[in-house]
Amino acid sequence: MGISIRFKRRFNLPNKMYEGERIEKKVSRILTSKEPITDEAPIIHQERKMGVEAQYNIRTDRFDLAIEAMDAVSKFKTAKRDNVNKIDEPQPEGGDPNTSDN
Repeated sequence: MGISIRFKRRFNLPNKMYEGERIEKKVSRILTSKEPITDEAPIIHQERKMGVEAQYNIRTDRFDLAIEAMDAVSKFKTAKRDNVNKIDEPQPEGGDPNTSDN
């Protein structure tokens, strides 16, 4: 089973370039040198009683999740800009000053 490759795979990053390592060569290198496997994906296992989280559900509309996340970010930035977190001054007692007791 001979595979001929005519070009090396390269990945472009912003102002950085490196040559990728073929998976076959990487596996053989790890097996021969007996080094630990450091490349791993995050574990997304969930218990059945918890249900499926929206971020891992393939039936979830991810655009809605993105909109909700961006709404939260924009609210935070607006609050920060408008200084909503100021301490409110106490209201004068006796109700609204514009009303009259006639």
